[in-house]
Amino acid sequence: MHSHLSDLADAVMCERLALADLSAWLEIEDLVVRQGDDRHVSRVTRRVGEAFAALRTSSLARAVAGDRAAAALGLPPASTLAELAGAAPEPWRSMLVEHRAAMRTSTRQVSTLVVESREVLAGLPC
Repeated sequence: MHSHLSDLADAVMCERLALADLSAWLEIEDLVVRQGDDRHVSRVTRRVGEAFAALRTSSLARAVAGDRAAAALGLPPASTLAELAGAAPEPWRSMLVEHRAAMRTSTRQVSTLVVESREVLAGLPC
């Protein structure tokens, strides 16, 4: 069970890092677009797409690790991180609770940046 929880914690950390990378590239994209520097918009936008792809990959890895941890804890597949944390023994419970809180914050930040980025990009001339 502990190896599955360790794998889950590692996968969640990778997903957090992917969210941080995406957030950084979205902020860079916003700066480049607002600066009006057309030379770099396509390059930065491509990097944003790559960051989204990396996030999808890390999210899938977390889902797989989560299902394995859920099975080890006697929970159903696709259990939420909150459910996994609630069923996990210490120190995993605290670690997963902290990861969940950080993920929620990062996800809200990225969602806000995505909306802002779409609005700014929509205003660009074709």
